[in-house]
Amino acid sequence: MGQNELQTGLGARGNVSLNALLEAAKLKTDVFGQVRSAYSFRHTYATRQLRKGTDVYTLAINMRTSVRMIEMYYSDVVPEDLARQLEGSYE
Repeated sequence: MGQNELQTGLGARGNVSLNALLEAAKLKTDVFGQVRSAYSFRHTYATRQLRKGTDVYTLAINMRTSVRMIEMYYSDVVPEDLARQLEGSYE
């Protein structure tokens, strides 16, 4: 990403907006055509942390939210991974 591509997103103080960066990198939408936002990165972070084994209490503190919110929005992440781990355990 060159300087000229970023200049269109430069604010008065030289800050580059997230949208300008995403557009310059041709990443404004995901593979499903959904527009990315700052929340997209938060969701990806939470999902990856849970998949690598970070407990919900630690993640909630780190993300400045409640354990309940983590469980509500990301409860499907852990069971999928646990199912894969347990697959084939019964003979």
